[in-house]
Amino acid sequence: MNINSMIVFTRWNVSLATIIFILLFSFMTSWVVADEITPPVFVTSSSTNEATLGIPRWKGYVSESASDNFWLCYANSSTNAGNINYTTDGGNSWSSHIIQVDNNGFLDFHVSLFGQDGELYFTWPSSSIMFRKFNAPAHSNDDRGPLRNISGTTASHRSNIMVQDNGRVWVFTRKSNDAVQNVLYHYSDNEGVSWTSGVAHNTGAPNVRIGSMPYVNGNPALVVLYLNDNRGYEYYLWNGNSFEVKDDHSIYQANMGEVRVFTHNVINDTTMHLIFGLGDALHHLWKHYNNGTGSWNHQIIETSSHTFNNDWFPISTVKGDNLYLFYCKKSSSSFSSSMIYYKKWSQSGQSWTEPVLISTDPANTHNRDPNTSFQIPTQANYIPVFWHCGSNPNNQSIYFAKIITDEECYILTVEVVGSGIVEISPEDSCYNYGEDITLTAVPNSGWEFAGWSGGIIGNPATLSIVSDTMITATFIPEEEDTIPPGDIMDLGTIIGENHGQIDLSWTAPGDNGNAGTASYYVIKYSVEIIDDLNWQSATTFPNPPVPSPAGNIETCTIGGLVEGQIYYIAIKTYDEVDNGSGLSNVPDCFARGVLIPQPVNTYVDSMNNSVTVTSLAVDSYIPIFYEFALDTLLSFTSPRIEIGFLSDTTVSAVFDQLINDVIYFWRCRAVASDESDSSSWSEAIDFNLPPVNIVDDNKNKLNLPQRSQLEGNYPNPFNSTTCIRYYIVKNGRVRLTIFDVLGRTITTLVDMFHSKGSSTAIWKAENYPSGIYYYKLDTSDVSQIGRMTLLR
Repeated sequence: MNINSMIVFTRWNVSLATIIFILLFSFMTSWVVADEITPPVFVTSSSTNEATLGIPRWKGYVSESASDNFWLCYANSSTNAGNINYTTDGGNSWSSHIIQVDNNGFLDFHVSLFGQDGELYFTWPSSSIMFRKFNAPAHSNDDRGPLRNISGTTASHRSNIMVQDNGRVWVFTRKSNDAVQNVLYHYSDNEGVSWTSGVAHNTGAPNVRIGSMPYVNGNPALVVLYLNDNRGYEYYLWNGNSFEVKDDHSIYQANMGEVRVFTHNVINDTTMHLIFGLGDALHHLWKHYNNGTGSWNHQIIETSSHTFNNDWFPISTVKGDNLYLFYCKKSSSSFSSSMIYYKKWSQSGQSWTEPVLISTDPANTHNRDPNTSFQIPTQANYIPVFWHCGSNPNNQSIYFAKIITDEECYILTVEVVGSGIVEISPEDSCYNYGEDITLTAVPNSGWEFAGWSGGIIGNPATLSIVSDTMITATFIPEEEDTIPPGDIMDLGTIIGENHGQIDLSWTAPGDNGNAGTASYYVIKYSVEIIDDLNWQSATTFPNPPVPSPAGNIETCTIGGLVEGQIYYIAIKTYDEVDNGSGLSNVPDCFARGVLIPQPVNTYVDSMNNSVTVTSLAVDSYIPIFYEFALDTLLSFTSPRIEIGFLSDTTVSAVFDQLINDVIYFWRCRAVASDESDSSSWSEAIDFNLPPVNIVDDNKNKLNLPQRSQLEGNYPNPFNSTTCIRYYIVKNGRVRLTIFDVLGRTITTLVDMFHSKGSSTAIWKAENYPSGIYYYKLDTSDVSQIGRMTLLR
C-alpha cells in the first residue's frame, strides 16, 4: 500500500531574533496498514508425503540483511529431484535448478533447517544424523560445505538444529524406544568438523518429541514432549555448562498419549510460546522468563468439529512483538477439506486476531504441514508460509504465500528555530519502526548550529524511529570569535615503528582556549629548531588528524623522513575562523633508521700504495660502527670491507696493497652494533693511484711533480657534487677554498696539516645557485686557482 502525504512549510515571526520553520510530514498520528495476503503460488513438487513437515522443525529462512531472499526446504525421494528452492524478490519468482542437501537427492522429511547471516545449516537422518552447511549465497550445489555425520547417532535418531549468534551450532537428537538416547545434545564451534556431545536431560522416557530454539540471551532452550507420560511438555535451559531445570520448566502437565504436533517460539528473547493441538482444540501457553519462576498462561485459541489431535499441524514464526501461527483445519471429515489458516498474536496487546484462510487456490486441497522461518527480520514487510497439498502422496505440490504485515508508520516532525535548514535522509512521509534516519543541520550565512532537542547529539545525527517523534534544530546568530585555541605544551615524540617515521602525541586544545573542539592542526618539521621566525619555511605535514574535543589524546605519525636524521617538530592549532594558537613546545627526535655518512676526503699515498678515505660521523640513537667498501667496479661486486676508526667528527679507513694506474671506487655506511639496522651506502667516490716512479741508472727519480699542484675537478660542469683532486709534494699546511665570481669565500673544504701525496676533496653544492665558481689551493710552495661550472 502506498502512502501519499503533503509536506507543509509554515513560517511566522516569534521575535526579531528568532524565526521558526516547521516541517511537518503528514499528520500527527500513526498509520496502520491492514494485513494483505498474497494468492498462493506453486513453487515445486515432491515425491515424498509430508515433505514440509514441521513438528516442530522449521524448513524456511529469511535473510536478516536482505529480507526479499527466502529459502524453503522439503523432502524428496529421487536422485533427479531437488530439496531447496529460493527467491530473491520476496516470492515473485523462484529458482528452478536442482539443489540437493544430500548428495543423492534423497532427503528424509525429518530434515531441520536453521539460517543465519545468509548461510543455511541442515541436519537429517540417513545412516546416522548428518550435518551440512550451505555457504552464502546458497544458490547452488557449489555452495555446499562438506557432508559430516554426528558420531554416536544412527539411522533411527531424529534431530533438531539451531545456531547461536556466536556461531555455535547445536543439534539435539532423540531415538524412539530408547530411554538412554532421550535426549542428547551435540554442539560444534568449527562448523561440524568436531562435536561435543552429552545428555541434555535424562528423561528416562522411551518416546519423546523435541524442539529447540535460542531463548534467554540466545542460549539454547530444549522443549520436550513426553508421549504417553503425565509430564506432558517441559523445557530445559542451557546455563553455560548444562541444561538446567528451572522452577517453571513444566509447561503443560498432562498425558498427551500419541498426540505429537506442536510449535514453540520466543518473542524479544524472553517470552516463550507453546502451541499444540489436543482433541478438537488448539492450545496456547506462554509466559515471560522471569528468571525461570512463575506460572504459565493457558488459553484455547481455536476449535473444530472435524480437526483433531495431530491434524492441526501448527507452525509459528515471530517478527518484532508479534507471533504468527499457521495451522490446518478441516471443514468436514474428509481430509480433502484441510485448509491452511493463520492467526497473529500481539504481545503488547496479549490478544489474537481472527483466523484468516491462506490456501485459497482452487488446487489447494488436502493441505498439510505448513512451514516457515523460525523468525523474521523486523525490516521484512512480509511473513512467508509454504505447505504441500494434493491427494497423491507420491506427487505433492508445494505452494507459497505471504502475509504483507501490519506496519505502523511513524511521523517525524522537525522544527527549526533560527535560520537554517535540516536535511533528512531518507526523506519520507512516514517511517517504519526501528528505521534509522540521518539529520543534518545546515545554518544559513551568519548563523551557527547550536544543537538538537529530543535527545540526539552530533551533526549529522542519527535517529532511530520507534514512535511519532518531534525534533527541534536550533540555530543562533554567529558571534565574532576572537579567542584562539590553547597552546599545545605537551607535544611528545618517539621514534616511529617503520623507517623514516616519528610518532607524535599531545593533548587536544579547544576551540576557545582549552574548551570545545578546534578546527584543524598545522604540523611542521625541520632539521633546524623551529621558532616563530622560521615557522613558514619549515616543512608542513600533509595529513594531520582532525581535532578531537579538548582534553583528548591525539596521535599521528610523520613518515617519509630521512632515516636517522634528527627533526624538530612543532604544532599550531586553528579554529573555524582561523584564529591560531601560539607555537607548541618543540621537541626533537630521530626518524627511525640510520643516517648515511657523507664522504669528505680521499688521501692517496702513492709511495705506500694505499689510500685513506674519510667520511663525516653521524649522530644516532643506537650504537653504530662504520663499514667502508673499496672496489674497482662501480657496482661493488666483490668489494674489500674495512671497519672505520672514529676521530672526533670524522671516520676513516685505510686500504693498502693498491695497484698503480687503476681507478678505484669507495663508499661507506653506518651499521647498528647489533646489525639490526644500517644506513644505505653513501655515494661512490673514485680515485686512482699515479704510475710508479721510474728510476734511471743514476738513481734519479722521474715523473714526480716538482711542486704541489691542482689536478682539476670532475665532473665539470656538474649538477650538485664534484670532486677536486690535488697533489702535495711535502708535508705541510694545506688550504682549499671555494670562491664565487665576485671573489667572496663560499666555503673552505680543506684547512689542515697534510701529508704529501694525492688527495681528493668533495664539494656538495646542492644549496648554491648555478654559475661559475673558483677553487684555490694554498700550500707552502704554491698557490693555484681552478675554475668550475655548476648547472642546476
